Amino acid sequence: MSFTNLPEFGDILLSSLFLLLCAAISVHICFGAGTKNAREALIGSFVALIFAVQLYHLIQAAVYVPATKFFIFKSHLHRNDCINSGKGGKRPGHSISQSIDLNPCFCKYGNNCTVLANGLPYTESCPIHSTSVSCLNKLGNKVHPYISKLRNCRGGQGNECKKNEPCYPCELNRLPEFQADRCRACSTDNLGNCNFIPEKGPYCYDKKGSRKAVPCKTCCTEPIPLIVDGICY
Repeated sequence: MSFTNLPEFGDILLSSLFLLLCAAISVHICFGAGTKNAREALIGSFVALIFAVQLYHLIQAAVYVPATKFFIFKSHLHRNDCINSGKGGKRPGHSISQSIDLNPCFCKYGNNCTVLANGLPYTESCPIHSTSVSCLNKLGNKVHPYISKLRNCRGGQGNECKKNEPCYPCELNRLPEFQADRCRACSTDNLGNCNFIPEKGPYCYDKKGSRKAVPCKTCCTEPIPLIVDGICY
């Protein structure tokens, strides 16, 4: 259990004291004050509460997946709350907006595309989005019709771009620096305002290889492709 502020700690403490008071009153009603049975029941209640708190902490430690700018446990682990979030300008998992979620690199710019039904090369004009065509870039990485919903969700990262879990910048010219996926496209409907709040975020990496987190400047990516070394970003 972690306490992010003093009021939260106070709520937990008051709740525990209230439970102990209820236990003491119940013991007094059932066994009478000062009796041996009352003392044994009250001590038993204290022990049960201590055991419950320890068990809670043990469960929290067992299911916790560390994911910070200093350490990633396993990059293929992804939390649903992160996938479904729009943190730092990423595409929420279930969003398939035709205006801001489409990947301009799909089926273009040297990607190797095949028809899923027969495995033959796809030679027709590129569809805007398709479930019948599969595309790979020159590195062998799959290129999806929609921008990635897994951006900055690797290794169990949470649903916010925090100072200890910063995100990659969204600016188009910085994507190759981090080999990062695109954010949602900038448009009249999506101006990319990050609405930064000090100590809350969103925070982005300052530069590649640095662990310094700085306020994110723009939370959308320019709606044009960028080709660097044959790879479309």
